[in-house]
Amino acid sequence: KFEEKPRSIMQTTFQIATHLGTLVEDLLDVSRIDQGRMKVTMEDVPVETTIADIVQQLHFEAEKKKLSFEFKQPAAPLPKIRVDKSRFDQVLINICSNAIKYTMSGSITITTELKEKNRLEIKVTDTGIGMSAEAREKLFQKFYRIRTDETTTISGTGLGLWITKQIVELMNGKIFVDSIEKVG
Repeated sequence: KFEEKPRSIMQTTFQIATHLGTLVEDLLDVSRIDQGRMKVTMEDVPVETTIADIVQQLHFEAEKKKLSFEFKQPAAPLPKIRVDKSRFDQVLINICSNAIKYTMSGSITITTELKEKNRLEIKVTDTGIGMSAEAREKLFQKFYRIRTDETTTISGTGLGLWITKQIVELMNGKIFVDSIEKVG
């Protein structure tokens, strides 16, 4: 029993420090983007390996909520994509973390599909709370957060998806959401 209290205090302290670190990074990214100072260094990246690494990295968060979290590997190997590796990781982590946060039960699945002009579509599908048409329109705005009875306990600044959209566009990509309330 004696060891449980210090461990609990350390876990709480670590969670608070991690949250504050993320908040500071988000604010710095907002500043860089607003001032046009965010730079990307484009390189050819193996997308399948990158997605698999992100799923492995976030698997514990999904597991804590008893969620299934998987990457459905494509039948044929995908070509490498030209992105900034660290920013691409940031985008995937943010989207998948949001899917985990807003999914109370069920699953999160990542799929990929090669489209025309050698463009790659990466889909993150979840069985989360979904959102209204009005929320979909505002989702990528700075400081926007969906406010419902279901989301009151979910923390966040409303900057993550705005930052994500800016990074995706900076790397010549597109991001969009398709969601149905109470479906995901």
